[in-house]
Amino acid sequence: VTAKGGREGMEAKIREVRELFPPSQDVAKLHKRAMTGGLRNSTIRSLAWRFFLGVFPEGEYSLPAWVSALEAQRDQYDARCEEFLVDPYKQSDGADPLVNNPLAQTEDSAWSKYFELRQLQKDIQIDLERLNPDDDFFRDAGVQGNMLRVLTVWACLNPTISYRQGMHELLAHILKVLHTDASTPPGDAGGGLGEADAADAKLLSQLLHPRKVEADAFGLFDRLMRLVGDAFAPPTPPVKGGPPPKPSGVVLRCNRVQNDLLRIKDDKLYQHLESISVEPQLYMMKWIRLLLGREFHPDDVVVLWDALFSDHHQG
Repeated sequence: VTAKGGREGMEAKIREVRELFPPSQDVAKLHKRAMTGGLRNSTIRSLAWRFFLGVFPEGEYSLPAWVSALEAQRDQYDARCEEFLVDPYKQSDGADPLVNNPLAQTEDSAWSKYFELRQLQKDIQIDLERLNPDDDFFRDAGVQGNMLRVLTVWACLNPTISYRQGMHELLAHILKVLHTDASTPPGDAGGGLGEADAADAKLLSQLLHPRKVEADAFGLFDRLMRLVGDAFAPPTPPVKGGPPPKPSGVVLRCNRVQNDLLRIKDDKLYQHLESISVEPQLYMMKWIRLLLGREFHPDDVVVLWDALFSDHHQG
C-alpha cells in the first residue's frame, strides 16, 4: 500500500488543515463540506472523522494537542495487544507445568485463553478472507493482519458483544481512509518548506503516520462502536415465567425509522409495507449495523459517513 507523501501532498494537507481547523476554532466550513460531499477528495478525511467522533480531546483544535492525545492512545493500544494477544509458547518459562500446559483444564490458564483466542481469530479471519474480494487492498496480508488484531483486541475488551459478523466491514472503511491519508514519516516531512509549514508538516506526519495506522484504526473503530455497538449486541434471553424481554436497541431503531420517520416522509410507502406485513428489521438491520456500507460504492460510503459523523458531532 503506497502512502501519499512528498512535498506537494504535504502542502495540500497543510492548506486543508488550516482552512478547516482555523485558529478561530470555527469549524462551520468543515461541517458544511462534510454535509454536502465536499470532503470527497479530502487529504485529511481521517482527521475530520477523529474530530467528529471524539478521538481528539473535546475542545482541542491544535495539532500538538492532537499528537499528544494520539501518542497516548497508540501506547494504550500496544499495551492491550500485549495483554490480550497471548502466546503461551513464549510465556512457559518458569510456569507451573501442572497448570500451564495445553491439557490443563483450568479456565484461567494461559493455554485456555489461547485456545479461546485462536477460535475467535479463526471466526474473524473467515470474514476477512471474504471481504471485498475485488479490492486488492484487502487482499494484502499486512492489511488483514491489522484488521485481525484490531478486531481481536476490541472483542477481548468487550466480551459481552465480542466479535460479530459485519464489524469487519465497518473497520474496512476506517482502515482504508487512514491508509489513504497516511503521510511521510517524521523526519521526512518539511523538506523545502518554510519554518511555519515545516513545523505543521512534522506534526501532520505524526498524526498521519503510516506505521501507526493499526493503532489509529482501533481508536476510530472503538469510537464508532460506541455509536452502533448496541446494534450488534445479542438479544436478551427470555426468563422462564417472566415477562417477555424488551426489544433490542437495533429493533427499536428499525421500528422508529419505519413507523415514525417513514410514516411522516412517505405515508403511501409506509401503508404499503404495513399492508404486506413487512417488519422493518427484515431489510433495515444491516443498514443500521453497517451504516449503509453495502448499499453504495465504497467511495460513496465514506462520503455518506462524512455527513453522518458531522451530524453526530453537531448533536
